[in-house]
Order: sequence, then structure tokens, then C-alpha cells
Amino acid sequence: MNKKVGVMFLFLILAVMPLISAANYYSSGFIQDTLGRALGIAQETITPFFELALGSGSTNEFFVAKCLLLILIFAIVFMI
Repeated sequence: MNKKVGVMFLFLILAVMPLISAANYYSSGFIQDTLGRALGIAQETITPFFELALGSGSTNEFFVAKCLLLILIFAIVFMI
């Protein structure tokens, strides 16, 4: 009886194995487009707040550095 169960289990595994795949279900373009749109929306939402807090426009060449410095300072202050 135990040998029959083992053979049936092996047969079941071999029958189901071709159905299992590690490939993406969606194409990679779908994921890239979705993430790109989400990041664009987040950037459009956050940029005006940073422009107001830092007193400079987003066309300034050091705008990104100022944003990162502001985030770093807040992180350090709230951790202490």
C-alpha cells in the first residue's frame, strides 16, 4: 500500500511539472510601464512640496541634492 502511494505521488509530480514555470506571466514591458507611470505620478506630487521647502525651482542643478539632504536631515533628527 505504501509503495502504491509513493508511485501515485511520483506520477502526480511528473504530470504537474510541465505546468510549473518560473517565467514572467506578464511581459516585462507591462511592469516597466506600470512602474514608470507610478514613479511619474509620485514625482509630480512631491516636487512642489520640495520646491516650497527648499526655496528653489526644480530646474536648479542642485535640486535633487537639496532634496536628498533634506530627507537625510529629517531622518537623522527623527531617529535621535
